[in-house]
Amino acid sequence: MAVKKTVKRTVKKRRKARSVVPMDNVIASLEASVAVSAVNKRTLARLNKAAATVLKAEKLVISAEDKVSKAIAAAAAMKTAAAKEKAKLKVAASKEGLKEVKASLAAATAERSKAERLARGLHKSLVAAQAKMAKQFDKVAKKAEIAIDKKSRRRRTRKKAVSPE
Repeated sequence: MAVKKTVKRTVKKRRKARSVVPMDNVIASLEASVAVSAVNKRTLARLNKAAATVLKAEKLVISAEDKVSKAIAAAAAMKTAAAKEKAKLKVAASKEGLKEVKASLAAATAERSKAERLARGLHKSLVAAQAKMAKQFDKVAKKAEIAIDKKSRRRRTRKKAVSPE
């Protein structure tokens, strides 16, 4: 059974309405509100560490790929059977190393995405809290404005007449 067009349209509209805040904005927001919570500070540290780990892993992948290509080229250049065997072992070892490095890159990327997800969640809750606070302040401000605009009445208690004895 085919999905109705109206359903498809509403899903598309919902997806369109969902706005993705750029990570730069999220990071700037968390940096600005570090004093609000220690969690913000820890999240920023976690993000920086994860980003550095990913960069390091990417460099290792590039160098491992170079080693593999050099080993393959060296294996092709070998002339004797014994030398070719040694070169094949070297190629296999370098390919194994490449696999390990790629696995570490995948792990680092996963850690970075977790940190980004946490940062986005914190940013979202921070924005919601600020909006709530602004609403509450608006209510208080309106009440204060009304109270100040009213004429102030001072109530003075009458002095009781001293009864003659």
